[in-house]
Amino acid sequence: MMQVLFATEIGSLRSTSYLGHQETDRVLKSLTDATDALRNCESGIQLWRVFETSSFTKLAESIKNLERFLCKHIPLLRHDTKLEQRLEMLQSNLESKQNASSLISGLILSGYVDVDKLLKICMETMLIAVNTTSTSLGFVLYHLARNQEKQKVLHKELISVLPDKTSKLNPEVLQELPYLNACVQETLRLKHPIPYSIMRLQRSIVLHKYYIPAGTWVMTANEVACLREENFEDAQLFKPERWLECSPELYQDTISPLLEAQFEPFLGRDWLQKQLLVGTAKIIRNFNVRYRYGEIGKEGEFLSKPTKPFQFEFLEQHV
Repeated sequence: MMQVLFATEIGSLRSTSYLGHQETDRVLKSLTDATDALRNCESGIQLWRVFETSSFTKLAESIKNLERFLCKHIPLLRHDTKLEQRLEMLQSNLESKQNASSLISGLILSGYVDVDKLLKICMETMLIAVNTTSTSLGFVLYHLARNQEKQKVLHKELISVLPDKTSKLNPEVLQELPYLNACVQETLRLKHPIPYSIMRLQRSIVLHKYYIPAGTWVMTANEVACLREENFEDAQLFKPERWLECSPELYQDTISPLLEAQFEPFLGRDWLQKQLLVGTAKIIRNFNVRYRYGEIGKEGEFLSKPTKPFQFEFLEQHV
């Protein structure tokens, strides 16, 4: 996550952590507390809009802790750092090939100089990374473990592209793995990481021949759309094949324009999927994943989470 945001490893996250003592624990606790508070604030009656609830207070405190952490370690995000100083830092980084490809560097070079907006983007990205990525990866492994024949197909595809356990993954290799992409896409359909979202469009879009101007507030029932039989045959079943180009069921994603318009243009809608592709490929290439502990559902309207902890068995593949 820190590599994506800043193209660096923050020192406190490299050291051995002791609960309640190291800065690492405070950051992870703040992210967890912020997630729980967001779920409480966005679910049910939103009393925090009328008066300050305990969840709202918890959220505000967690956000402040994260802001202090980011500003402490990343000078580019400090309010007292002038634009000229930020540009000088970036120039120095580029010359030394440090932080050259970070998200923050790209934002500043693209004209984003408002510190509050930069902090907002960083914290949103951190929350997404901690929550949706881990939950979605768990569900990818869960569906593959419960569908061993599909896991075998995926393993065979991975072996063909990654013959050795030390073979490197890169964007070009990921493009040669259509079944891997299909498995991730199908998991995101069945267990959508953000079931319902309310967004203010960052740019104007055309959806089903209707023009929706930028600035419009839109609610999308992502989970409902993904599980309707009108959109998918056998909508409740895990069928990665439906996403392959040769499949007659190939789904034309009508939600994409909304998702693309929801986030800042620099983040890209496929950021989460790339993390899942890499994680799934590394695990399934080297292990057979099994699960024997009953069905796992999901809950949560703001951010999905499993109804019980994931428990997998990993059997090493000797290939």
